[in-house]
Parts: sequence; structure tokens; C-alpha cells
Amino acid sequence: MRDVVIVDAARTGFGKYGGTLIKTEADELAAPLLLELVKRNNLEKGDIDLCVMGNVDGHSTAPNLGRLALLRAGFPFEVPGFTVEHQCGSALLAINTAYMQLALGMIDIALAGGAENLSNAPYWIENARQGFRLDEKGLKIHCEFMETARRVCGPALYKENVNMGITAENLAEKYNISRQEQDEFAYESHMKFSAAIERGRIKKEILPIEVKTRKGPTMFDTDEHVKPDTTIEELGKLRPAFKEGGTVTAGNSSGMNDGAAVVLMMTREKAKELGLKPIASIGKHISVGVDPAIMGIAPAFAIRKILQMAGTKLEDYGMFEVNEAFCAQTLAVYKELELTAKQREKFNPNGGAIAVGHPVGASGARLVQTLIYEMQEKGVQRGIATLCCGGGTGIATELILED
Repeated sequence: MRDVVIVDAARTGFGKYGGTLIKTEADELAAPLLLELVKRNNLEKGDIDLCVMGNVDGHSTAPNLGRLALLRAGFPFEVPGFTVEHQCGSALLAINTAYMQLALGMIDIALAGGAENLSNAPYWIENARQGFRLDEKGLKIHCEFMETARRVCGPALYKENVNMGITAENLAEKYNISRQEQDEFAYESHMKFSAAIERGRIKKEILPIEVKTRKGPTMFDTDEHVKPDTTIEELGKLRPAFKEGGTVTAGNSSGMNDGAAVVLMMTREKAKELGLKPIASIGKHISVGVDPAIMGIAPAFAIRKILQMAGTKLEDYGMFEVNEAFCAQTLAVYKELELTAKQREKFNPNGGAIAVGHPVGASGARLVQTLIYEMQEKGVQRGIATLCCGGGTGIATELILED
């Protein structure tokens, strides 16, 4: 097996739902990143052996993001690309998939990541092909089925049709997580991320890209979802979003966002041959399964599996990035891992998806580069990026900082 390294990484700013990126499709978000990573590492487009991209809420007019992004960016036809779908873990699965081909000697250089435009996510109407009854009752019933794919964790589950918010409610109940705890966690995420923006840390991740708006083309380099002026009091006024008497709200849940993130990967031998300095190497990586009704707990088990595979302990890692799908979900992971207050400081030190947003097909690659840059800043050698995924799975990847 060959060593696999990450040489470079970039992402777009993450747009809020219905925000600046509403007219920019997922492949249009990804293409500038592919071009930039090739350009600033003095590569030719034809040097790329493969592009693997994650995408969740794509539509039939733009299938196979991994290929379309290459074509939009003007890569040679001979460079192949494909798309993987693992719900919120799609971009991390794309990276892990590219890793396997690189490690096995099938390719030398790959681009991997993901993109999502949830502002343009398709709607569906169940049974539309067979037609509807024209009476009011029939129309009303079928209108209730009109839903974005983001809301439901896959098809009807083995026990019941559980949407993402209810899985978070289930975890809040199982791990005795209060509304106050969730709102405080949300507030802290926004404050940490806002502080990281202020000190210039987040700009290191973002590539400004030209996007279409109602007023014409404009440069976009902003994370629009973060709310630096929010307060715990404001968060406390929000109504439960998923069930009466619940504790999960829009404020303590991640957003539906638009954006892209990509990393440039290659074998260590190829990086040395090209005179490129790796920023991190990829260690163990794994996917795990859990009860879909509490899908958000999966990162705890994914982390434990990484530790088992690597023969390491939690204390051997200086940084963790856990995707904040919901505050209740992330807090449940912390409780399942029995983290002390000191240990929690290693997790999401700049906040997470509650603040930056969650373009589901891209978030895994965002976590990887956020983790690498934070490890560099803090002088940390090892870290783990992990996400829960709709339908009851989780994914995690170990990263080792290069000297």
C-alpha cells in the first residue's frame, strides 16, 4: 500500500439558504476549486487521474457532479470523474474513495470533495406518474408528500418514517440533553466561528469565486450563515421545529446551505517527484452503522472504531472535527464518548456547522481542511474528522499532520 497525502485544499464561502449562491449550481461551485488547486500547484489539467465528488440533493438535469465539474472547468475528456452519495458524509466518502485508488496504485493524483446547492434542491410529489384525483381531499393528501429530500433520512425506515429533526429529538431524550444545553451550544458555535473569522483564520480556507446574482456577476468569499450577533435569549425564543414540546429548533440545528469543498490528493512518491510539500497524510478511515432513529450518535462509534484500528487512544489526538448536524446530536456524541470539559476543548474549537452551515454534499471535505489548518495553527500532530449520515451511518477519517 502506498502512502497517500493531501497537498492542498480549498472551499467556497458557504451561502445561506436562498442567499447569494441561489443561482449557482453545484458544478459551478466546484469547478473553480478544481481549477485553482491545479493552477496553484503548477499542475496541468491532464495530470489529474480522477475526480471524486460527493453530492446529495442533485437532480436529473445535472447528474454525476464529479464528471460535470471537470467538464465545466475545461479538463480533458480523458480525465474521469464520478459521484458518491453517503448523505452528510458524501464528501468525506469521496476523499476516502480516492484514497483507496491512490493507495492501491491505480492512480497517482486525484481531486476529491463535494458540492451542494440546497437552495435549488429538487422537490418531489409521490405517485405523480400515476396521476392524482381531482377532488380537494386527494390534492391535499398528495400535497403533504411534497418535500425536499433533505428532510427525510432516506426512504421510510424499518420502523417508521423518521425525519432528521426527530432523530435529534430522540437523542436529546436518550441522553437527557436540555433545550438550554442545546441553545448554549449553538451560541458558542456562532461565537467561536465569528472569532475565527475576526482573526482571519477562516479566510485561509476560502477561495473567492465569481457567481451569478440578480444584479449581475459578483465575487463571493463569505460564510453567510453565521450569526455573530445572536444571543442565548434570542435562541430561546424559537419554537420547536419538529414536534410539539420538543427541544430541537431552527436555531440549534444546522442550516440548509450552498457551497463546495475540494482537496488535492496524491501518493507521497508523486508529491516528492513534483516537488510538492504535503500538508497531511491520511491514516485510518471507516464507515459504521447505527439505529437510523438515532443516526446522529454514529460519530462516537466511528471514532471508537478508528481508535481500535489504529491502536490509539482518544488522548493521542489533539483535534477533532465533528459535524454539527444538530446541537443535541453533537452533545450526545460528547456524552457517549464520556468527554471531560478539558477533552471537549479539542472538539470543534472554531465552532461548526451550526455556525458555518451544512451544504450536505460538501461538509465532509470542509471538515478535513478545517481540521488540517487548525492542526497547523495549534501544532497538533493527529486529528479525526467525522460526520453522522442520514439513514443510520457514520464516517470518520484520521489525519496526520506533515512536518
